[in-house]
Amino acid sequence: YRKRHAKRKKGSIVSSHTSPIPLAQLTAGLPDSFAHDFCITHFFNPAHLVKLVEVVKHEHTLPWAVEEVSHLLKAAGKKVVILNKDIPGFIANRLQAAVVREAFYLLEEGIADADDIDKVMSEGPGMRWALNGPLRIADMGGLDIWEKVTGNLFPELDCSTEAPRFIVESVKQGNLGSKTGKGIY
Repeated sequence: YRKRHAKRKKGSIVSSHTSPIPLAQLTAGLPDSFAHDFCITHFFNPAHLVKLVEVVKHEHTLPWAVEEVSHLLKAAGKKVVILNKDIPGFIANRLQAAVVREAFYLLEEGIADADDIDKVMSEGPGMRWALNGPLRIADMGGLDIWEKVTGNLFPELDCSTEAPRFIVESVKQGNLGSKTGKGIY
């Protein structure tokens, strides 16, 4: 990896697809000339269908590198979001993890079965959010209303800081979902 960067053309851009490894960690100990041209391009599966790509830069990434990567991605039909800061999980995985955490809480507490929890998301907020993101929905509904909703509901939401019990137990049993043919469904 480090040997290859010496052969790299000056001004070429290096990008990683990672989501769990921070950009600062990927560029730690590398020469500034390398870090200046480094960013993360975070695609979503299935990449040929999902248009979103998060582009992550850090304080050393030169603006031209981000502009070039964004231009290339847009030319390929992608919808590009540029993060102003490198944060674990980026934007999409953080939002997704918050919903998944609550979904597993509802499942584990027996509030509803998996199919109904998924149906509520896909037929309700998921459809709405496909048209307008959660912040636009909050604006449309009224921030005064959302002040009351969040003020009352946030204390009731799951705030676990570990993987859901259901997932941990399933992994221990080798039930990995579609990979193994056994999981939630």
